[in-house]
Amino acid sequence: MHIPRIICSPCGLEMTPKQIGVKVEMKDSGGMPYVKVSTDMYGCTECENSVLLPAQAPIAEHWQDNYDSIPVTTTARYRR
Repeated sequence: MHIPRIICSPCGLEMTPKQIGVKVEMKDSGGMPYVKVSTDMYGCTECENSVLLPAQAPIAEHWQDNYDSIPVTTTARYRR
């Protein structure tokens, strides 16, 4: 299986994993909760830029009964 390399645009260095399993609540363009996903955070050791790479499948979607019971580390917003 090919694992893509994550490269820091400003520095040109390969980013390294900083934190695995970061829980993120994605909100729609209006700021309403939409989905919770598990992501991995990668960072640049040179300039401290970081990115979150979400998993393919969500942990929970806003319409599910257990949505509010799942804790998150941070939030992000879809741009539409």
